[in-house]
Amino acid sequence: MKDTIIVIRGNNGDMGIIMESNIKSMNYCNTHSNYGQEIGCCDAGCYSFDNDNSDFLKDLIKFIKEKYDIEIDEFESYYSSPEEFIKEFEGFNDFQDIKKSIENWIEENEHHVLCNAVDYWDGSNWKSIITYNEYCDEFGYDVLDEMNEEVQTIKKELPDSTPYIEGTCLDVKTENYTFSFSRYPSPYFCEILNERW
Repeated sequence: MKDTIIVIRGNNGDMGIIMESNIKSMNYCNTHSNYGQEIGCCDAGCYSFDNDNSDFLKDLIKFIKEKYDIEIDEFESYYSSPEEFIKEFEGFNDFQDIKKSIENWIEENEHHVLCNAVDYWDGSNWKSIITYNEYCDEFGYDVLDEMNEEVQTIKKELPDSTPYIEGTCLDVKTENYTFSFSRYPSPYFCEILNERW
């Protein structure tokens, strides 16, 4: 097996193997819940225009007020997009400069929470397996250390390649584990059942 395998354990104790090459660095807000919903900036905790719970817009307004000595208290506190916010300044003589300043400030200050994840289609919904989040240790799956004794045993007993699956699923039993392979859409190379459980 050329690709590096990663053994993960879910909060419910389920175990599986994912391929390291399938794990991508991405914005946590772009990953998906178990119900197929995108996490979004609010739930992810991003410092961005799309997170009403952050001080992003308040800080942007403060920056514009200080830089251009503009009174903008009468403006709405909610805007659906940066473009909508920028439109508020269309009547100003230095509109193009203000627009550029806003765009630059957003580019320099916006921060989306980063994570490592496998984003996948399960046949009916998009879902994500999060293996790392820059601000949170509780993200649903533990990546087991490759030097862990259990991981070493799993690697020794794991078939060298995906076996031929005649139907939809195939279980390969070894001394300590059952490696469950499937043709259904899945992020896993295989799922693992411990025969001692």
